[in-house]
Amino acid sequence: MEKNIAILTATLAFPIISSSDTIYPDWSHFDKIPIEFKVPEGVTNPVLTAADVTDVNAEFVADPFLFKDEGGNNWLMFFEVLSKDSNQGEIGLAKSTDGLHWQYDKIVLNEPFHLSYPFVFKHNHEYYMIPETFEADSIRLYKATNFPYGWQHVSTLANGHDFVDPSIFYHNNRWWLFVTNTSNSVMYLYSSENLSYGWEQHPASPVISNDASIARLGGRSFTIKGNKVIRIAQKDDVFYGEAVRLFEVYELTPTTYAEREIKDSPVLFPTGYGWNAKGMHHLDPWWTGDRWLAVADGYGQTYSIGMYEAKGQRIDHTEEAVSNKFAEITHIYGDNDNTDSRLGTVLTNLIEGPGVGFHPTAPYERISSQSWSTKTVGYSNSYFQVKPKPIVIDFKLKNLSDINAISLWQNKYAKGNSVRSFRLSFSTTGNSAGLGKSRYFFTKKTSVDKPVTLTFTKTKANFIRMEIQDNLHRLPYGGDRVGLQEIAFHLTDPTN
Repeated sequence: MEKNIAILTATLAFPIISSSDTIYPDWSHFDKIPIEFKVPEGVTNPVLTAADVTDVNAEFVADPFLFKDEGGNNWLMFFEVLSKDSNQGEIGLAKSTDGLHWQYDKIVLNEPFHLSYPFVFKHNHEYYMIPETFEADSIRLYKATNFPYGWQHVSTLANGHDFVDPSIFYHNNRWWLFVTNTSNSVMYLYSSENLSYGWEQHPASPVISNDASIARLGGRSFTIKGNKVIRIAQKDDVFYGEAVRLFEVYELTPTTYAEREIKDSPVLFPTGYGWNAKGMHHLDPWWTGDRWLAVADGYGQTYSIGMYEAKGQRIDHTEEAVSNKFAEITHIYGDNDNTDSRLGTVLTNLIEGPGVGFHPTAPYERISSQSWSTKTVGYSNSYFQVKPKPIVIDFKLKNLSDINAISLWQNKYAKGNSVRSFRLSFSTTGNSAGLGKSRYFFTKKTSVDKPVTLTFTKTKANFIRMEIQDNLHRLPYGGDRVGLQEIAFHLTDPTN
């Protein structure tokens, strides 16, 4: 995590480091990825906070990376510690005997400039770290002189840009590196035959431009079986560190690059309360042999670090066809129906009436009385609070239905303050009993005369809960006005 101060520094060293073995950790033999994260039994998040740091007056801890040596029993965690005194990041270390419960150790790397994102790996029996060093306008390679405590700068892989979150991986007998700049909207791609020198920018780089929703890295990139590269990214377009997304790089050659998002992405997202109420922006998963163990950071009042686990699942890009038929909604309930009488009426006007359903080509864009919006109170700094408590809207369907998409018609009467992020959870009991794990969605800016449609894995439900976390802003008092005109749930196309 960078901060907004620029300092230029430079050191040069070019030891010859061969590529006789691959990067460790190495999951190229394994064909499953981590999704469906949950907190491990016996763990209370966060497991590490600024208060645990004993040798620095810490503002927060963030950007955690795991490391567990082959055959060893002890886990290590490297992470950023932001010092209140110097207002710059330093690299801290914590230890664990089970990978779940952590004890802070000490600061292991400090420079005259900001450090964060300590990507630690092993190669050729040596330990390396590539931290974020954007204030030095460079990507710097460090080698352990006394692992895990002593580190020495041995090479500069690239320079001349405000590089952030460099993420290295090994693929097709070549080293590759993703990196972003401080705009959060551009991602560069570099590669080399040798770890320590010879790095060149890919002909297609930047491979992502003008898209802060996917460009910035959010954790360790790695290769799995089938020659698939997994890239972890963070969503930064609405606000910094909103959610963590997973991408599969399915085409990577000396001249071409292409990726697609994993169907169940995003995999981590704000909960609306507690240590990760407002966002999650980093993930480092580690395969243990029977599960993925993962470390992540979240933002509540400040950044802190938590633990998750996930079963491995194969990548699935199968998509069911989205039909133009909608599940019939019979009732809508809202536990905080703070309707703005100037902009709309009650939540039940999100449908054309019980038992009627939706008209896909004629939403309520021309009838202000049929819009719905949370109300504002007083002046611009006194909005209805979307956070820490989300707006909860429950939909009861007439029938138990197979659905695989949601469409939202945005509310122009709320002056663009339409839903930007929300969660859905589903039940087959006709009520809130048995609600499954929620799925997180976000929308981009859309026009009001056509819906935005978001797909998901086919799900059977007759009751759906929608939790609106925020619409546009991450503000101390919670959020801005939120408005909608219509919501519809698409039935899965039975002919597919």
